Amino acid sequence: MLRGLQAMAVGVLLGLMLPGGAVWAAGAKTPAPQKTPRQAPEMEPEVRTFILGNTLFTLYHEVGHALIHELQLPVLGREEDAVDNLASLLMVPEEDDPEMLEMVMAAAQGWLMSAAAGDDEEELAFWDEHGLDMQRFYSVVCMLYGSDPDRFSAFADDAELPDYRRDSCPQEFDQVSTSWATLLDPHLLEDGGRKSRVKVVYEPPAPAYRTLSAMLKQSRMVERLADDIRTSFVLPRELTLRVAACDEANAYYDPEDSSVTLCYELLEEYETLIRADLEAAE
Repeated sequence: MLRGLQAMAVGVLLGLMLPGGAVWAAGAKTPAPQKTPRQAPEMEPEVRTFILGNTLFTLYHEVGHALIHELQLPVLGREEDAVDNLASLLMVPEEDDPEMLEMVMAAAQGWLMSAAAGDDEEELAFWDEHGLDMQRFYSVVCMLYGSDPDRFSAFADDAELPDYRRDSCPQEFDQVSTSWATLLDPHLLEDGGRKSRVKVVYEPPAPAYRTLSAMLKQSRMVERLADDIRTSFVLPRELTLRVAACDEANAYYDPEDSSVTLCYELLEEYETLIRADLEAAE
């Protein structure tokens, strides 16, 4: 499901991408099988896909912040735009990965829903460091279309992406891919190198978030992302990926303790968005 940070960087630079999105060095050991978490309470497939797709985009976004600061990567332009582009890039699905295709489309749809759910009378936050939700929606659409115009033509049609923007999307995709791969290449873990330290922490959820927590644990999304980072990059210190209650729907990177926190409240917000959309469609 996870395409892999190292797969993106090495694949762009050296063309070593293997089926399934994994890149393995010669002689690398096969990872040990992971224990299967306890069965999560049943959730409708479209709700689960929407939550996980938006969660993965968010995690990639925040890990982008972590990589920029931990590896002291230069950024030209707004950092928020740069890490949005990284998240979109990492979620571009392989042709044999229909699950990731559904998830990246759900992530794009999440920005569209978020924009539609906003108060029409609320002042647009032009001053904010993030782009507007509709801009972030079209950015994901453009990255997908730019990765393969023929394959994602219908998706661009549904999103009403104008022709003049479509013309620039392939170039934007190539520029983003090359730029991130070039920045990350000096920090890739060499064959046989010592793995970086990446810790996953699930803080106990309140009763209202237990189903969401169980669903996320069962997906092993956070654990697989941690393993991607651990086996891909030389980090100067331990990175923690934390799922916790925050009293707000949020996710953030904290440079003080080198941690990425995903809030249970944000998972709840994703569930609220998709259930409202499904109810409106009935």
